[in-house]
Amino acid sequence: MLSSIAQLNAMRSHFELAGITVTKPDALPTIEQPTTTATDVAQAILASKKSNPYSDPVIQTAMTEYAMTQFGAIAASQATLRDQHQVAHARAQLPNILEQIEAQFEQTAEDLQDAHKALGGIQDLSTVDLNSAAPRTADAALKATRAIARMNALVTLQKRTHRLHTGQGNTDAADVYLRGNPSFELLLQYRKDQRQFTVWNQVLDGVKFSLATPTEAQERYTEAQQEHERDKRPSVRYLR
Repeated sequence: MLSSIAQLNAMRSHFELAGITVTKPDALPTIEQPTTTATDVAQAILASKKSNPYSDPVIQTAMTEYAMTQFGAIAASQATLRDQHQVAHARAQLPNILEQIEAQFEQTAEDLQDAHKALGGIQDLSTVDLNSAAPRTADAALKATRAIARMNALVTLQKRTHRLHTGQGNTDAADVYLRGNPSFELLLQYRKDQRQFTVWNQVLDGVKFSLATPTEAQERYTEAQQEHERDKRPSVRYLR
């Protein structure tokens, strides 16, 4: 469950990268902390014209302001309440955030495929010189780079938002299955080659992009692993 400002802050940069819109809550009033001193209170008491200075609203205000300077917990509580206000507002938007993730995922997958058609089999996008490459190639490389960053942010948000909203989770090993369903053999080959199965490699290998919840991603991972284990077992032929 989204319950702390630290959790929310950890997601903010991903919201921007992923193109996710999260509205801000109505601002709480800003109240400056008083700087009234004991001397200020004493001077106000001596200057009061009332027979009972402590019934004087001016004195009461001065004493209250001075008391506020002595209790740091009150100022800390105000800051905590502001954070809780932001978190509660964001928490109410989690279902909508998940809907936006799904829509952005589909669009980003299309952008990656469009870029791939223009770039062909270029393995490393950093090798494309945007200044000297043909305009079509340069545009496609830039589009692909941006789409990769957006896809990574979307997948991260999919995992975190579900954990905070639905309580679903998956192991790190199953993370790639949040964005597709590669064969276990393919992932083992990447591991053997000491390479990562990146978003762009998923495009190059022709593995379809399909968004999964963390629970579904874990199921995909388990099924792929089990299928791999079944394929490894030697077939047994019985003699008759």
